Formats: sequence, structure tokens, C-alpha cells
Amino acid sequence: MDNNMKMSPSMAALSPGQIQLLKDCLAALPAEQRGEFEEKLFQMTPEQLQRFLNRAGGMSPEEIQEAMERIARMTPAQRRALAEKRAKMSPEDMAKLSRQKEQERQKKHAKKAPGGKGAAKPKNAGASLKRLLAYLGRQKAVLLWGIVTAVLATVFSLLAPKILSFALDRLQIVVDNDIQLQYGKVVLLLVILGAAYVLNLAFSAYSNQLFSKATQETLYQMRKDVDHKLMRLPFSYFDSIPKGDILSRLTNDIENVGNSLQQSMGQIVTSILTIAGSMVMMFTICWWLTLLCLLTIPCSILVSRGILKRSQVAYREQWKNLGGLNAVVEEMFSGSNVVTAFGFEDDALKAFEGKNGELYKASKEAQYLSYMVNPSSTFFNNIAYILICALGAANVLNGAMSLGSITALLQYQKMYSNPVSQIAAQLNNLQSALASAERVFALLDQPEETQKEPEQPLPEPVRGDIQFQHLRFGYTPDRILMHDIDVSVKAGQMVAIVGPTGAGKTTLVNLLMRFYEPNGGGISIDGVDISDITRRKLRSMFGMVLQETWLFNGSIRDNISYGRESVSEEELLAAAKSARIDHFVNTLPDGYDTVINEDASNISQGQKQLITIARAMIANPAILILDEATSSVDTRTEAVIQQAMNNLLKGRTSFVIAHRLSTIRNANLILVMKNGDIVEQGTHDSLMKQNGLYAELYLSQFEQKEASA
Repeated sequence: MDNNMKMSPSMAALSPGQIQLLKDCLAALPAEQRGEFEEKLFQMTPEQLQRFLNRAGGMSPEEIQEAMERIARMTPAQRRALAEKRAKMSPEDMAKLSRQKEQERQKKHAKKAPGGKGAAKPKNAGASLKRLLAYLGRQKAVLLWGIVTAVLATVFSLLAPKILSFALDRLQIVVDNDIQLQYGKVVLLLVILGAAYVLNLAFSAYSNQLFSKATQETLYQMRKDVDHKLMRLPFSYFDSIPKGDILSRLTNDIENVGNSLQQSMGQIVTSILTIAGSMVMMFTICWWLTLLCLLTIPCSILVSRGILKRSQVAYREQWKNLGGLNAVVEEMFSGSNVVTAFGFEDDALKAFEGKNGELYKASKEAQYLSYMVNPSSTFFNNIAYILICALGAANVLNGAMSLGSITALLQYQKMYSNPVSQIAAQLNNLQSALASAERVFALLDQPEETQKEPEQPLPEPVRGDIQFQHLRFGYTPDRILMHDIDVSVKAGQMVAIVGPTGAGKTTLVNLLMRFYEPNGGGISIDGVDISDITRRKLRSMFGMVLQETWLFNGSIRDNISYGRESVSEEELLAAAKSARIDHFVNTLPDGYDTVINEDASNISQGQKQLITIARAMIANPAILILDEATSSVDTRTEAVIQQAMNNLLKGRTSFVIAHRLSTIRNANLILVMKNGDIVEQGTHDSLMKQNGLYAELYLSQFEQKEASA
């Protein structure tokens, strides 16, 4: 293929990686169709070109090849018809079509990826309830005392109607027989009744406090388990699940479980005890009227059960959509600068409105069903109340029952009918909790990285001799990316890894750090296979400086010393001076105690990068990885960072991933990758003499500069 691709004004602002991506797309087409496609690229507006690059940039080399083959199979008439159809589409329709295609592609990958939609997820509410009870079971002592105090509270609440019934019957005897009222006994009854209410209040409050403690301890343990789980999950899981959805499981879902348990647990226990106690007391007063009232309970249960089944599905959708909305919001705000720069505010707003609409529909149905549970239960309870009133009044008139007995019956009926409605409502809350618990348990059930103990100790100190021996890897077993990587790196060498976008450069480094496991072959450090070294020990040998700088909300001092537990002031200053950041820090009012805000927006991109280099120096690793460390800064800042990195690289084995090939000319070894495999390797001079892919990439960057000029 011709290396001198026709450059349009729209392409002047593209990065070398984006230019190479366009060339890769052209290379995937048959030779006779490249000219036509290149002309279309030349005529694209900056917006059209960016949309094309966004789409192609998210594809693997195999997917690009597959897409271009589909284009190649189309006849000229079909391509013209497609072009005419798209020419008639509005920008909004084009954006919608693009989003649909992207969603289809992501769904396809998610089904294949570990932890994606194809992975097993608990859908059984019973199983989730059993696991939730197992968490609660760790608080047995607290729960037991909570139940004991709830029993005592119920006993005292059940005594009140009986005391009032006794008082009313005595009063009726006094009135009917014209006997003088004994005020001392009245006062005594009132004291006993007041004591019963006070003790009921005290034991209820203590019971609720105990249940609340059990709930919070359960949430604490659940959050702890999820946090530990996230630390043990493989990178493939985070590749397939949106960050916002993971955050939603850790925060919203666990919080919903807690809120539902907080409301439901104590109330359900108290309600069950109240129902049982009320029934016993009612049977002692009038058994046949009690049985008649009980006939309404199955009707209430059947109706509530039908509603609860539907609400379980609705709540599951509600919390799933909330996770999706969080993912959209997280992406929108974390990339707000990019969204604004490319004028995609309307598209971002539409994506938000779409997810928000889905959440609205699911929440509306869930809340409607939740509202319907209590009225349906109340309806049947009112029927029972009417039966007692009507039949009880008839019995009082016939002399079969006393006025105190019928009054007590009505009170006990209310005492058990309210808990029946409450249980129905709390069971609905429990459905919401189980829907959230399913999502949390789905995360906890994800397969972890294997934790293999080392079989061979590494020689001390680590020299940094690294061997890639016939390495074979694919993100899925049926789609192998790397077929046979065989490279020998000597201690202290600087190894540069270059290649077009999607060539597998970062993947190779990820395999070195065991973020992924190879499908075949192996990697050794100082003669020891890295699979025989624990991941913690292995990763402690590496220092990383990435394109995306990560700084936490804390002082500059804390961010620099993050690489080690204890750092002296002398070591900190030495690292800062070597990283060329000491002068900048000293110009700040608080110096090294200056607090970096949450998104590190109070310092420049170059200053962030220099801090990460200082952090790597403090860690003093045996092996360094620099991944596009200077790609997002200006030329002057790049020169400063390059000097700091040269200080950092001295005496260490290092792997440098770079698109700006001028920065790696002095590398001891350059690995040129394409479609996952190493196609060339050598020094800069030897590779330029070969006039292969490396020479093409290197020269294309100068052509781009000339075109921009």
C-alpha cells in the first residue's frame, strides 16, 4: 500500500495514532477499492471524520478487517444506495444510528467477555434471601436479643386491650347494678395500663436499636466483602462492566439493601409476634368469630402475592436501570471536557434522557405496585372489622357477649390487621432489597484471579532480565490476538513498543504484570516464571507512568510518597528534584503540603505527569513501564518530562510505549507490533534500514507535520 495517504485539511489536527488508524482501515480493503475509500475520507468534514475514528477506535484489528470486508463485498450500486440513504438522514438520525451500532457491538462483546451479560447471574430471589440471611446470621447474638425484646414489647401491647376490656366490664356492672364506683381500683387500672404502654415503648425502642445495629453490621461486612472482591477481580471484568454500574452496586444497591432491612426486619418480627398474640387473645374471647375473621387473611395473601411477584421484576429493572444511568453520568462528567470540545452535549443529553426515561418507567411501575399492596390488604382487613362489628353487636344485644369482650375483639382485630398490611408492605420493600442484593451477589460471584503461591524465590536484588517465550494470548479462547511472541530483554535495557492503534502494545505490558493470563507460552524474570510469583510480589517490582495520570485528593507530598509506606524528607526532595518538579512546588503557597483537589484540576497536565514520575522514583522499582507518558502535553513540557524520565530510566529495565517515535530513538530494542504480533524488532537505525512498518510509521509523522505546517 502507498504510505503517502492523501491528507485533507480535516486531517491536519489528527494525532499520529489516528492517522495510522485511517491507514489500517485502508489497508484492510482490496487494492482496487482503496482509492475510492481514500477519496471519501478526504471529503469528510472534521465532525464526520471524528465519528468515523470514534467508531473504528473502539474496534479490534479483527473487527476493522471484518467491517472493511463487508464494505468490499458490497456492489457499487449497494454502496451508492447506502450513501444516498445516509445523505437524506438528519444529523440526529445519524447520531442515533451510530449509537445503536455501538450498543450492538458492545452487547456482542459483553456476552463473550468474562463478567459480561453472558456470565451467570443469580435470578432466584429465594437464593438471594438465603445468602442475605447468612450475612444477618453473623449477628446472631444481637438478633436474638432483638427478638427477645420484641416479644416483651408485644406482650405488653397485648395486655392493654385485656385491661381495658376488664375495666369496661366492671364499669358496666357498676352502671347496671347502681353500685358505687371504687376510684382506687380505677386509678390502679390506669397505672397498670400506663405501665404496660411505657414498657411496650421502652422494649420496642431497644428492639429497633438492636435490629438497626445488626443491619449496619451486615452492611459494613457486605461493603467490606465487595471492596475485597474488587481487589481480587481480573482486569477482564472491569473491561466488560461500566464503572458507573460497579459504583452503583457498591453504593446504591448496598444502601438500598440496608434501608429495606432497616425498615423491614424489626417490623416484620414485631408484626408476626403481634399477629400470633392477637389471634391467641381473640380465640380466648370468641373462637368462632375469630375463625370468621381469619377467612379474610388467605384472600389478602393471594392478592399481595400476585402483586409482589410483579413488583420483584419491576424492582430488579429499576436497580438495573439505575446502575445504567450512573454509568452514563460517570462517563459524561469524567469526560465533560471531551464532550464539550467535540460539541456532543446534545448527544450526551440524549443518552442521559434515554437512560433516565428507562429508569422512570421501571421506577413508576415498581412504586405503583408498591402502593397497591397496602390498600389491597387494608380492604380485606376492613371486611373483617365490619364482620366483628355487625355480629359482635348482635351478640351483645342477645347477651351472649359483654361490651368489654366485643371492644377487646375490635382492638385485637386492629392489632393484627395493621401488622398484616405492614408485612405486605415490608415484603414489597424486601423485594426491592433482594433485587439489589442479586446485583451485589452477582459481583461477589465473579471468578477471581487465581492466587497461586510462589514456588521459586526470585534472586535478590532483581536484575530485570526478562524473557517472553512463545507467548500466545487472546481475550477469548476463540479469538487469539498474539500467536508467538518470543523476545529476550537484558537487564537495564530500554525497550520501546510501537505500532498502530490496537496492535497489542498495552496488552503485552498487561501480560507482563499478570493483569491477564496467557493462553500459551510464558514470561520469566531473572529465570523465574512469573506464574510462580504471587501477583502482589510481581507487581511490587514494577513502577508505572501512564498517559492518564491518577492523583488522589491529598497533598503533593502524599501523592509523591504513595509508592512507599515510609519516605524521608531527603528522599522526597531528591525524587522531586530528579523529576524536575521541585521548583514548581516551591512556587506554591503551601509547597509540598498543597492539597490537590478531587479531579486534580488545580495543576496542569504536565505537572501531574511530573508528580507521577516522582512517585515512581520514590518506589524505586526494578522495572519501569511508561505508557504514552508524554502524549497529552505540549512540546516544551514534553522536553522537561523527557529529561525527568531519562533520570528515572537510569540503571533499570524499562518498557516504553510511544506514538511519538522521536522520543524512543535511543532505545536499546524497539518492538514493532501489528495485529497482536511482533513483526519487526531492532534498534532505530536497523529498523529504518529495513524500510518496513517502523520506517513507515516514523516517516508518516514527519509527513503529518509538513501537512499541518
